[in-house]
Amino acid sequence: MTTPHNKIRIAVIDSHPIQYRAPLWRMLAAHPDIDLKCLFYFAGGSSEPHHDEDFGQQIKWDIPLLEGYPYEIMLKKSDFHLTPKQEIALARAISKQIRNFIPDAVLMVGIKPFLLYTSILALLRVRGTPLFFLGESNQESRGNGARTPLNRMAWMVLLRQYSAVFCIGQKNRLFLRHHGVPPARLFYAPYSVENERFQSGYRESLAKRKTMLADLALPADSRGFIFCGKFTHKKRVREILRAYAASSLAASHHLIFVGSGPLEDDLRHMVQRQGLEKVRFLGFVNQSEMPRVYSLADFLILVSDPTETWGLVVNEAMACGLPCIVAESCGCAPDLIIPGRTGWRVPLDNHQALIQAMQEAASLSQEQYLSISLGARKHISRYSFKHMVDGIAAAVHFVVNNSRL
Repeated sequence: MTTPHNKIRIAVIDSHPIQYRAPLWRMLAAHPDIDLKCLFYFAGGSSEPHHDEDFGQQIKWDIPLLEGYPYEIMLKKSDFHLTPKQEIALARAISKQIRNFIPDAVLMVGIKPFLLYTSILALLRVRGTPLFFLGESNQESRGNGARTPLNRMAWMVLLRQYSAVFCIGQKNRLFLRHHGVPPARLFYAPYSVENERFQSGYRESLAKRKTMLADLALPADSRGFIFCGKFTHKKRVREILRAYAASSLAASHHLIFVGSGPLEDDLRHMVQRQGLEKVRFLGFVNQSEMPRVYSLADFLILVSDPTETWGLVVNEAMACGLPCIVAESCGCAPDLIIPGRTGWRVPLDNHQALIQAMQEAASLSQEQYLSISLGARKHISRYSFKHMVDGIAAAVHFVVNNSRL
């Protein structure tokens, strides 16, 4: 155990404040052994609304992204478009911040934009401070072009620069091992959301479910499915709607789409053409309202392509007790979906398999549903920010204490 005078100083380098990582930085900052400072390249949507290309609209998150931890935003702008010369200048400015903070370890998140990332990495390596890496990549998400021997060699060179590398799940671990990270340098930091916030908000909203369904012109006792995210090709939203229409469930079960994006008009036209009377579009819903949204449904569907490196909406839904139907291509599938216990795994773009999973879900008795719902909540309790912080703290203590010997 460290004393207040010799806490381990950790500098975090991340692109911008985001809703899914802010709670992690808060918990790390509150750790009794850690003195934390976050350095962000740019502001993102942390203070001002910003245009999200995939959502197709202005977004401003309604939960605090910059509270509870020390930080510095290098560029006070919501977007990030820099020339190579500007990226190198920013790398030098970040290196100066690191020099002033004098950390015992530096945690780098992701590798984009690549020139900026490699410039920072090179400058930090000269200092000799232990470096840590947190990323989401897996073999499937990288695509065929990223599986070449040259690409593998590049990743192996990059990952050798780190004293420790965090793996968020099974697919990510396989990727890191494939690229030469030995088990001794791998530390488990399970990808997580604020389980308690979603659980408490869901419980409060569940009592109002009948009223909320009535407000959507749906029967008070209606059961249904939900999709939450961006309406893009990656998310296979049209495939969800096609399976719903072909499943014979459209008369008895509702389907709710939460979000927006370039395929919204296509979805609405499909609903109109096929006369799907129990499909609803709620538009973009902000973070504080998401637990309420999950209370409107009984099952979540996420059948994205392999570029879905995880799928944190599955964590959110499971925290609320919703069993999930998830494509095997999603990064979270092998970790979170235990067939028959937390949900269903389906092959990507397999129309019949998705229909069958939806029909099986809809046919569950009340007793069966409660069992799998409880299974989802129990399983997701292992994926918490506490577990993530414990993994990061263990790695930092191990590396830093050894380097001090």
